This record gives sequence, structure tokens and C-alpha cells, in this order.
Amino acid sequence: MKLLVISHACVTPINQDFWGFIMHKYGWNIDLVVPETWRGEYGLVVAQRWKSFAGRIWKLPVLFSGSVPLHIYRARLDKVIEKVDPDVVYVHHEPYGLATFQWYLANKIAKSVPIGFFSWQNILKNYPLPVRVGEQWVYRNSSFAFVGSKGAEEVLREKGYKGPVYYKPGFVNLNIYKPYPEEARKIRRELGVEDKYVIGFVGRLVKEKGIVTLVKALSLLGDRLDWVCFFIGKGNLLDFLKSKSVRLGIDRRVMFMDYIKHENIPYYLSLMDLLILPSETQKNWKEQFGRVIIEAMACGTPVIGSSCGEIPHLIQKTGGGLIFREGDYEELAECIVKLLHDEALRKNLAIRGSNVVRNEYSLEAVASAFVCNLERVLSRF
Repeated sequence: MKLLVISHACVTPINQDFWGFIMHKYGWNIDLVVPETWRGEYGLVVAQRWKSFAGRIWKLPVLFSGSVPLHIYRARLDKVIEKVDPDVVYVHHEPYGLATFQWYLANKIAKSVPIGFFSWQNILKNYPLPVRVGEQWVYRNSSFAFVGSKGAEEVLREKGYKGPVYYKPGFVNLNIYKPYPEEARKIRRELGVEDKYVIGFVGRLVKEKGIVTLVKALSLLGDRLDWVCFFIGKGNLLDFLKSKSVRLGIDRRVMFMDYIKHENIPYYLSLMDLLILPSETQKNWKEQFGRVIIEAMACGTPVIGSSCGEIPHLIQKTGGGLIFREGDYEELAECIVKLLHDEALRKNLAIRGSNVVRNEYSLEAVASAFVCNLERVLSRF
């Protein structure tokens, strides 16, 4: 199998791990197209190779770097397709993206092999006329589509896509995300929290992540429990959260860690007694998956998640946590107290969650399903 993958996300090397695993496990020949540079949330990222990916990487210049819907490649894409000569093209972009339209058009010009896209979009949005025309053209010329959730599939169908749809959820590499008891104990000692309950949040410190609701919930815990809460991440609400914690009298119990090395995140997930993802629906956004949920479960940590977007479905499917109504800080506080008071429940949720993640959300499981589905697509041609 010769597969051509286009992915702006793979400018970040670790995102190439999925494709490296497929090459190694299934013997596929994979070429990967990425932008030369990408202006992400934390600055300019220069494309590099991930250690496990042995395929050819095409680093192409783009205009409007950093914009998922608007970026376009400054290259003869049809010539790239001709040189790669793939059996199938997979554009890991939303169908409304200009780059997606570019690659579909290039495929028409060069070879017209089966081609498909990926979508996380779980809110129905209407775009300006030129974008809608391009999006519908992509739908009509797609041999397949992958989605990250049932909500994304529902949006595709409502927009008129009639082709086959396959599920490709977020996944975790279990060689990286797993319990680290020794490292967890070491960090607890270093931070002086050996005997405290550790509550954690990992993600962007922005309004849609519901972190103001979390701080309010923490303020209701009082001194009934000896707890601390780690906020790991950056965002425009950092200063506000710090001052809010002072006003609510919990600043001594809250620790803001704006930078933790990516490879160390599993250590912190392992030391937490529970992780909270309190996301809140906005006019143009709701949680598309909640990858940190399965990352925490893989590390043996139960979760509490809001009813926003895909979160409740993921928690229900894994059985690894509790759900509260988004924005309801009193219910969130009750969930926190319930879990921290009940060690047996925490352990039970952790075991159930980690088992389901291992079977359905591991790199191996998601890659296997992806391979089977693409082979199913090609069997029709």
C-alpha cells in the first residue's frame, strides 16, 4: 500500500508517530506532506522528523501559516502526487479548508486515485459562498471520510456528504502514557504534596475550557479535605485565575505550572488523584473529543468531565469517570468530594477506564481500524 498523507498537524514531530507505527506494523509505504513552518499557539514550529517515522517527508511552503481553514500550499501539488504515485490520498484536514480543495484538485489533475478527508467539526456552521462551493465539491469527490466523533459525522451528513464515514478517534501511545509510580512519588516529594489529594487540570487556560467554573468549585471544598490543584497549561486567563484564587482564599492550594515538558506530562497525570476537564460550550465551539481524558486514564487516573460536546460520551464509553452539568460549579464540587472520599470508587473507575483505553483508544487499536477501513475503501476500486 502506498499512502500519501497531508497533515499540517504533523509539522509537530510527535504527530507523525501514528504513521510511523503503520509503516512498521503493516509494511505500508507512506509519504507525508507537512508545511515547512507552522505558526501555532506557542509560536513558530519548524517541521522536523519524528524518530519512529521512516517515510519520505515533503516540507512545502504555505501561505497563511497557522490558519487551519485558510492556509494553502505554494507548490505544484499535482507534481508531488505524480512523484509519489500513491494508491490513495488522505488529507487530514477539514473538508472546508482551502488546502483540502487544493489537494483534491491536484489529485484530479495528476492521477485521480481514491481520496478522503478528516473532520472534527461537531457544530453546524455555514461558511461564505466560495468556501461552501469548495466544501461541497470536496464532498462529491471524496471516496471516504474519517471523523473524530459521532457528532462530527452528524454534521457531515447534515451538510450533504453521502459517502462512507469511518471513526478515527483520538488515541494514546501506551508506551508513553502509562502509570509512573516512582516518578509520581518523586514529584510529590519535590512539591511537598506527598500526603495531599492532588486534583489536576491540563490544557489551555481559556474561557471555553471552563476553568473559572473549576476555580469556583474548588472554593467550595474548604478544609474538609487536604487538597491541592495543579493547573498545567498556558492561556489568556492565567492572571485572572491567580487573582480569583486569592479572592476566594484558595491561592495556597492552587499551583499554576505554565510549562511542563511534553514528555513529562504522563508523570504529572500519574501523580494526580483525579483529572478534571470542565469545558463549556460557546457559540462556535464545543469540545470535540477531550484527548487528555484518555491520556489520564492510560496513566491510571480517573476523571471528572463536563457535559460539553464529546466529553460525556467518552466518559460513558470508557466508564472511567464522573460527569457534571457544564458550568455547574456546585455539582462539580460534589463530584470532587465524592471521588476524593471514596478510594475504592477512584480505583474502580481508573481500572475500567484504563482497560477500555487499552482496547479501543490505544495507538495500536486506532491504527488497526484505520488500516482495515482504508483497505475496505480500496477494495471497491
